[in-house]
Amino acid sequence: MEGLYVAGSKRRETNMKLVSKKLNLANRMDQITYLQPKVLVPVSFLKNISAFFLH
Repeated sequence: MEGLYVAGSKRRETNMKLVSKKLNLANRMDQITYLQPKVLVPVSFLKNISAFFLH
């Protein structure tokens, strides 16, 4: 039984590693999507201002 338990815990460890990798990816994606609007807003804002003053 001890051998089976060790194999099970090893498998659980690899599953946890996979899950944490997926979570890290998800967190990175969230950070990217969170950062993008902050960058996009000033750019579109500047474009609107320049279009307003040029016309």
